[in-house]
Amino acid sequence: MATMAEGDDGHHFNGFNTRVVIEHLVARLGRPAVDELLAAIGEDRPWEVLTDDTSWSSYDQFRPLLEAAADRVGEQGLRAAGASIPLLGGDAAETAASFQQLLGSASALLREAAASGTAMGVSTIVTFGLYDEPVEGVIRTTSCMRDGFEPFKAWCWFLQGLIAMSPRLFGQPAATVSEEECQCDGAECCRLRIELPEIASGEPSLEEELQNARAHVAALQTQLGSIQDTVGELVAAADIDKTLRRIGQRAAQIVRVPAYLLHLPGQRAASGVLSSGLGAAQLQALTTPSHEGGQPVRADGGTSPDLATGDRRDRASAEPQGMLRVPVQSGRTRYGSLVLVERGRNFRPHERAAVESYARLAAAALDSAGALSEARRQATTANALLELATSLGAVSSEVEIAMRLARAAPSVIDCDRAVVILAEADGRFRIAASHGYPPKVTRRIVGAPVTPTSRNDSQRPVFVAPDEPQLDAPMAALMRETGSVGGISAPIEIEGRLIGFLVATVNQRPERLTPSPALDERLRGLVGQAQAAIHNSRLVDAIRHQALHDALTGLPNRTL
Repeated sequence: MATMAEGDDGHHFNGFNTRVVIEHLVARLGRPAVDELLAAIGEDRPWEVLTDDTSWSSYDQFRPLLEAAADRVGEQGLRAAGASIPLLGGDAAETAASFQQLLGSASALLREAAASGTAMGVSTIVTFGLYDEPVEGVIRTTSCMRDGFEPFKAWCWFLQGLIAMSPRLFGQPAATVSEEECQCDGAECCRLRIELPEIASGEPSLEEELQNARAHVAALQTQLGSIQDTVGELVAAADIDKTLRRIGQRAAQIVRVPAYLLHLPGQRAASGVLSSGLGAAQLQALTTPSHEGGQPVRADGGTSPDLATGDRRDRASAEPQGMLRVPVQSGRTRYGSLVLVERGRNFRPHERAAVESYARLAAAALDSAGALSEARRQATTANALLELATSLGAVSSEVEIAMRLARAAPSVIDCDRAVVILAEADGRFRIAASHGYPPKVTRRIVGAPVTPTSRNDSQRPVFVAPDEPQLDAPMAALMRETGSVGGISAPIEIEGRLIGFLVATVNQRPERLTPSPALDERLRGLVGQAQAAIHNSRLVDAIRHQALHDALTGLPNRTL
């Protein structure tokens, strides 16, 4: 994660920051004035992007916007912009609802932010922490811009507004935030004194209870609406990749991280990897087998030191710093993992709980897609076998039978190519037909001799690979030439006598042809049709020969 560690990936400030600032400016100055301001700072991103919670801004994009806003509305205006977040809809409202449900108080929220070590999704280049033990009603925190990024006053004012509004998430008045030291003035970090609103002692009044209940119901309604929207997308989605990507995006939005990964080994969705905000090296590090049950690996690709070494991470979940991984699994299957990544962040238990809900949705989507895919597969298989049986009834040549068998194979067993090998009268085996190969290759291989080995002479389908030591040399060369990563060889028999093979291959995901009861069943249906057709063809040939030749001498008779 060198790119993210250096902070040059452009994911520095979450999109809801720009939305808050711009919507506050529009309310204060009007849309034309805001358009003029954006043009003056050279901001050329579309309005839709600037007001999209899922977008991210770089330091060089956000700082000019915030400083231009400060020139227009002043320090208090920026503080007011930060404090307006609870009044906004969208993902900010859902995040607020999650805070209300899982943390319960502004004090707990600020403590969690400090424990996370980051600005809780507000920015990836700002660290956050406690510098003094909290006392009743007062919390002292630090806020530091990471090395390589110059601190600036407009950000300090805006952040203080964000912090001041935190009690309002829980139905309480805003906090009072004062700056005791500022990084802009040469201090190592900004030091903030946060005075939380006093909570009256004794039993709350009926009016206070009613207000809290209304806030609680609103939070539940927001969360329920979000879940309903996501479930609705699952039900209506025809594209499993799109659905899974949306789930990953939602999880990253709720916890507000710049990068996520859905690692689903064995799934066809994007080869089992769906991600955003991660480079090639990061993806390779995060998708190595050691991540799925082995030694934890940090988001920067290194192995995570033991807790005893003092490595700063969430001891409750023992997650490596900068990474939160939750399993994507249902009652039926474990599919893989949903991983959220932000440099230097210690993910908290309430964040894990939120992400786990989206991992369960991803598992439900995969269960649903798997059931639908299997139903379609069975229908396709039945139709393909029916069409094969119908077509075989109209042919008598073994070569025609072999051609129809090769063409039907991809629809029945999900392969990319197929060849049919048949024994000739002299006992030698040759490729009788092929499907899925380029014409030039087809012309070369059809009729080529093949020598069965002890391995592919099995009575059951066997998996074959290009480097199979006992695989016939021409077949091995053909697999390597055409990029096949694996295949399966199924015997064709008549009355217990081997008469040929169906060899199907794939160009990716060789596990598609790993022998299994379901694949064996489809192969039996496919090969069984060919066996019956070839048997009938040979019976017809035998009857025709008997009708036209002398039974004793074998010479042509008068009829012939």
